[in-house]
Amino acid sequence: MRKLLVLLWVISSYNCKSISVANETQTKTSQYIELVTIGEDKLFLLEEDYNATAIPSINEPVKVSASVLEFNKASYKTFLKANNKKRLPLTINYVDSLDSKHRFLKLELADRVSILNALNNKENNVVKDYIQNKKDAHIISAISIAFDEEKTKSILDADALFLEQEPNKTFVLRAYKNNSVLGSYKFNEGVVFAYQASNFCWKENDKYKLNIVDIVETTDKCPNSTYRSAKRAKKKIDYFKL
Repeated sequence: MRKLLVLLWVISSYNCKSISVANETQTKTSQYIELVTIGEDKLFLLEEDYNATAIPSINEPVKVSASVLEFNKASYKTFLKANNKKRLPLTINYVDSLDSKHRFLKLELADRVSILNALNNKENNVVKDYIQNKKDAHIISAISIAFDEEKTKSILDADALFLEQEPNKTFVLRAYKNNSVLGSYKFNEGVVFAYQASNFCWKENDKYKLNIVDIVETTDKCPNSTYRSAKRAKKKIDYFKL
């Protein structure tokens, strides 16, 4: 009976922390979060608690996809909680009875190969070592974010969107149209109110060293012969080959 109650409490806690966005589960947040941030979250707490622990160096632009969605009661309530913690909150009014409602964006990493290449580069050795020793570490692969209507329209008018890193290691969303920059948008110009995290898959390379070879959703399994646990992947290395 006690185990059942604990299980029900865990499920209830998770449901309190999650929201459905475009038929996918995202974790609610009222903290400042950027795409590609590496960190850990606390799924068993009723309050949102996300720990950003590492920011990788990304020298090349990373393709981002954008989906536009209308607020509903659940997403608007989640947005309001995050918006109220901002120094300069956005003014977005939601009226359920109106046919046309304010929109928000789901931004998602579209080019995970570029992220993998960056994480396995020497410049990210420290970050990679950290991930290797933290089994619960994950990467932010998608966010729900609201901008004002002008910025939202500009982003949707773009031919292509890329995540680019500034010299201070913060990220910006850069919109391009006809091979020219249409606009640059910092994540703190909007309100991030939910995120989706992905896990790392490990495998030895042809030099018998561990590499991150894939990034999968938290509900997905790693491909064959790859492992979420770096320690488990390491055990599969035949050290007599070294």
